[in-house]
Amino acid sequence: VLDQILVMLHPFMPFVTEELWHAQGERPYELIVAKWPEPEAKVDEAAKAEIDWLVDLTTSVRAAKNELGVAPGNADSNGAAAAAAAAASQPAQPAPSR
Repeated sequence: VLDQILVMLHPFMPFVTEELWHAQGERPYELIVAKWPEPEAKVDEAAKAEIDWLVDLTTSVRAAKNELGVAPGNADSNGAAAAAAAAASQPAQPAPSR
């Protein structure tokens, strides 16, 4: 496990990982040419479906905000941005006649 950690940390901490690599004893190869660990994890389809749903929801909300012209970060605590977005989506009312 320590060997795998050193291999993955090597691009970020080359001097430290080289020292630790050689401090563990004689090695047949240098750390810089060591193979990266092969992942053995399996994909959880239920978790993937939930994340995909969340990504789709976020994309839809952002698209709706963009269509309504709501700038990011312009919502105040009274919900003025939501009220403006709702007003923008309503059809224009004719002016009262005199």
